[in-house]
Amino acid sequence: MPFPDDLDPLLRPWLTKHTPTPSDFAQARRRAEYVLKVLQNDPEAGVQDWALDGSVLKGTAIMPLSDLDAVA
Repeated sequence: MPFPDDLDPLLRPWLTKHTPTPSDFAQARRRAEYVLKVLQNDPEAGVQDWALDGSVLKGTAIMPLSDLDAVA
């Protein structure tokens, strides 16, 4: 992710360390889609349809990508 030129020099290293790569975002999305598909195929879970949402999909999340917003 490119940062603005006028970004505070003290903030830049932190953001560089904590900003996920496009690959990180894609992996988080794949994991969430897998879990939701498993739940959708489990009659006891009662999930008929689902959608992903939140900062991971918007590309604004920071590390670690330990959660993804889902609407079921």
